[in-house]
Amino acid sequence: MIALTVFGWSACMSSFAQSVLPNGSFEDGHDAPTGWHALAGGTIRTGQAHHGQRFLHGKSSRGAVLWESDRIGLRPQRDYRLEGWIRCAKGEARLSIELVDAAGRAAGRVETPPGKGNEWRYVAVEWNAANATAGRASFWVKGEADVDDVNLALVETSFMGNKGVESDERGRIPFWNEERNDSLLPGRRGGELKVEAEVKREGKTSARLTPTNDWFALASVNYPVAAWTDRLELSGWTRCGPSATAQILACWTDDAQNVLRVDASASVQGNEWQRIVLTPANPPSHAMAVRLVAVARSGPVWFDDFELLRLRPRELRARVFVNQIGYDRTGPKSVVVASNFFPPDGEMIDLEFVPVNRSSPGLLAILSPSDG
Repeated sequence: MIALTVFGWSACMSSFAQSVLPNGSFEDGHDAPTGWHALAGGTIRTGQAHHGQRFLHGKSSRGAVLWESDRIGLRPQRDYRLEGWIRCAKGEARLSIELVDAAGRAAGRVETPPGKGNEWRYVAVEWNAANATAGRASFWVKGEADVDDVNLALVETSFMGNKGVESDERGRIPFWNEERNDSLLPGRRGGELKVEAEVKREGKTSARLTPTNDWFALASVNYPVAAWTDRLELSGWTRCGPSATAQILACWTDDAQNVLRVDASASVQGNEWQRIVLTPANPPSHAMAVRLVAVARSGPVWFDDFELLRLRPRELRARVFVNQIGYDRTGPKSVVVASNFFPPDGEMIDLEFVPVNRSSPGLLAILSPSDG
């Protein structure tokens, strides 16, 4: 007996993402859900919702949009995920979003694969907003269907502690320390780290770095490299004293904390707050962790409001995990198939189990998407 579970790494992260779509649960509002508008054939119902009490219902014989949301603001060039749960009494249904640019011109349309079947089914689609600055979500039905728990959120996830470099009561900066690796950059390392309350971008404090040698740096703790993505974005806000320069680094390490590679942003100058952004290439082989390093040269530099984002992956990955495969080979097994992507257009992926070899009853799982 084999128990099979299929899930997506990316989908699992959606519970951590802040939705930009208000009232996707449809619980707010008296007669009609706040932020949503019914068209001909659209109604709201209670009982047997996916979560909570209320869900949207729709009926159309020819296929039509039956519910629309208010307009939603979007961030250009960022990756988004539209997701929800659909249940069809008959026919099919899907979620979509109509995009517009800053001038109000149409900027494209994105839709989920169709939901079918009389049980709640998860549907989702990920896309890049490109030049779109706003959109309107909608629920399309051909037949009769319900939708619940609709969410629209950035795919990226933040993974950094104490982004604002706030100090504790003893003057320490949790999750941050002076960078101690002398060989990280050319030249001699040395300087002073001070918590600065007078000069800050936001919050209570910033970190002031004053180099006394060629360079001086502040480093975050090591953050684990996520299995589901090969793309990161590191950033921070900085302002520099006269003749000083600022820079941020991505320092990749293995499981023994040996440095594998250092990626660097361009150096910046200027006494006004400005944001430095670094998007490294794929992580090096065997990388287990990465830390953000803020570097000061040639004078005092202030840093504040750092960020480490895990972005939508470049490389699509699927992994198969089989439990108890080495024990009692004829007994029950459980299989988990994990992916960092959603198959396009509801494409099915076949999972085949074959003997490892002719003399062994062990099993090998093979993923075979229909498009190869």
